Amino acid sequence: MSSTQFREPGSLVIFEYFSGGGSRFFQKELVLEGLSMASALFKTFSELDGISVYLLLRKDLPPHLIPGEGRIISVPPGKGTEMFIRECRRSEFAVLVAPETDGISERISGLIPETGVKFLGSDPGAVELASNKALLMRAMELNGLPIPRWCVAREVRAMLATAEEIGYPVAGKPLQGTSCEGSVLFFGSSDIESYFAREDNERLVLLLQSLIQGEAMSLSLVVGRSGKARLLSVNTQDVSISLEKGINGTGVRHFIYNGGVSGVEETRFSKKGVWGWSDMENLAQRVVSAIPGLMGYAGIDFVMTDKGPVVLEVNPRLTTPLAIAGAIASWNIGKVLLEACVEDSLPQQVEVPAISFRKNGLVDGSL
Repeated sequence: MSSTQFREPGSLVIFEYFSGGGSRFFQKELVLEGLSMASALFKTFSELDGISVYLLLRKDLPPHLIPGEGRIISVPPGKGTEMFIRECRRSEFAVLVAPETDGISERISGLIPETGVKFLGSDPGAVELASNKALLMRAMELNGLPIPRWCVAREVRAMLATAEEIGYPVAGKPLQGTSCEGSVLFFGSSDIESYFAREDNERLVLLLQSLIQGEAMSLSLVVGRSGKARLLSVNTQDVSISLEKGINGTGVRHFIYNGGVSGVEETRFSKKGVWGWSDMENLAQRVVSAIPGLMGYAGIDFVMTDKGPVVLEVNPRLTTPLAIAGAIASWNIGKVLLEACVEDSLPQQVEVPAISFRKNGLVDGSL
């Protein structure tokens, strides 16, 4: 019997991990950020003719928070992934927004192909590559993309030797993480020794990168089935450093992602016309070409230096800047995603509004 025999034509299921009950725990900031992305997708897909939208939502979140016409599926916390895969087996289309942390997005993406659903996102192999910072850096390096000096190190002795080789200051990041989660800054060997003196950090494996001076920014793009990318928005990122003191008085500096501004003007990043929109789109295409199977929405984090952009990370999914701006844009982010992944059709040009936003999905206002 065919696995598609009982699929409802035009049915589309959306699963955002934190607001959709993927985790048993209610992590307020992550739930709010996830809710902004889930809401934008639900609203815009529900506006399309011939599409019946289903959204997984934690049962401790009130459905009236979600704008748009469609069905809300109540999910017991911790059951989101299981229920999403079940809905994939009965739906024509599926959309996933999940964090790279601890391999969550990689694991869920790997379950989707056997359901037979038309997935509006990247192949499992692309998710695996993009969500592992070491694999990503290696792919960027092999394809000649501008990246920081980097190395992977395990435990304190290897970390000290590696940091000396790269040169202080260095950023230390978990191999799989999102939104600066677990990312720390080391100015010298004493910082590394203090960090590893903490019991939970004794056996951590970190990606070390040289600290790049410049403005933290990101690209929002959509990628078609053939691997062609279209740049939609250039965004700024508000990243700060917080000092967390331990019980022995020593401190560890953490990177904190606070939010940013979507849809900034070309003059903000062009370095007096040297790096224009077409240059940034070319950079986006080079990154995409280095990650076979990347499809749908994606985000590229980079630092704009005086000499040009330096690529740091890739998110193989919808990211907050585009979700926030897309919710009020004149074009439909659901329609663009559907056409890119199903018809291999990309928009010629779209206008992404300039909006200041916080990490938790709250909007400071239009600019």
